[in-house]
Amino acid sequence: IKVAADLGLIKGKSISPPLFFPEDTISGAEVTAILVQASGKGSSAQASPGEPWHAGFVRVAREKGLLYPGFDPSKPANRAQCAYSLMRFVEQK
Repeated sequence: IKVAADLGLIKGKSISPPLFFPEDTISGAEVTAILVQASGKGSSAQASPGEPWHAGFVRVAREKGLLYPGFDPSKPANRAQCAYSLMRFVEQK
């Protein structure tokens, strides 16, 4: 978690201090945010005013083909869904 946070891939669920909950489930939105940040496209993934925080990340992930079948940003992502998105990410590297 520390390495991922230091690299800017994850930010935690609060700002100061950043808090992480490794036992929690990960949502589709969080999966896309991590992968988009790792791709170096995080700065182009800003949500427009009035959009949910994850809207920009989802747009970029969709453009890059990273979304798993049945993607829903608000629902938990299971291991297979995470693996699918990660595989698509690695294929593009």
